[in-house]
Amino acid sequence: MLSFRSSRPRSAVIRAGAASLLLAACGPAGDAELADNAAEGRACAEPTASALGQEGVKQYLTRRDPRPLRFLNPVSSDSALPASAMAHLNSAGPTYLYPPNPDQQATVRAKLADGGGWPTLLVAYHGIERLTAREAEIRFSGAYVGGADDGTTSPPEAVRFVCRDAQWVLPGGTPADSAAAPAQRGA
Repeated sequence: MLSFRSSRPRSAVIRAGAASLLLAACGPAGDAELADNAAEGRACAEPTASALGQEGVKQYLTRRDPRPLRFLNPVSSDSALPASAMAHLNSAGPTYLYPPNPDQQATVRAKLADGGGWPTLLVAYHGIERLTAREAEIRFSGAYVGGADDGTTSPPEAVRFVCRDAQWVLPGGTPADSAAAPAQRGA
């Protein structure tokens, strides 16, 4: 039976091997910051709707004209918003579920009309894509329902995030900005 002995403790060999695998999976070896992050365990996890949804939909909405004051979530479809995005809509204004059935949609439209001609945006979710080891994006689109803007579409748009200190943040932002944002919204 062959036996290999090393002067290095087994745990050091395992840590070194794990770091090498992580570096190989994260991208080009020439990216010094990526290598430092991976070696120190600061690489970002796979982007998820819970991590990107709230800030992503917030950024998407700030770019809409007219600015929506009410929101619709397309239920029972693959475009339904993730819970984190719904949480932001609920804090931004009245939010209603928008069913796929035309008869039920008519009921929602009537309720919206009774409430006034406020701009109402049906917000659709189109998924998350990890572009590189350090970049990801979440995609939304929309359509105005009721009022003067009825039928006007809001084109699909991607909101880009970057990996910084093991957290997904907006370009130019910091993990502290992302951590402080929910607390500031609740104030």
